[in-house]
Amino acid sequence: MRFKVELRREVIRYIKRDCDSAERAAFYRELERVIEDPISCSEAIFEPEVRRYLLRFFRFDRSMAIFEFDPAKERIIVRVCRKRKPNQPPRRSQGEDP
Repeated sequence: MRFKVELRREVIRYIKRDCDSAERAAFYRELERVIEDPISCSEAIFEPEVRRYLLRFFRFDRSMAIFEFDPAKERIIVRVCRKRKPNQPPRRSQGEDP
């Protein structure tokens, strides 16, 4: 099942301004995978400064995209994209194994 995707304005700005063409291509390639299977192609993350609920993320090139997944509405909302810090994995949700 394919899900509808919504990109927040900040995400579009990040992709256009802060990513080179290879990183943009990597973003859309990974997004296509996530649209097909959001759970298997992403990981859980808790980012209270983005949203107080559990979110999902996927990596692309040197960046990551944090999104909200709503299976009832068959919708994915990409809320934030940002560079990943070198040699530092993103925070995981509580109770998840490292």
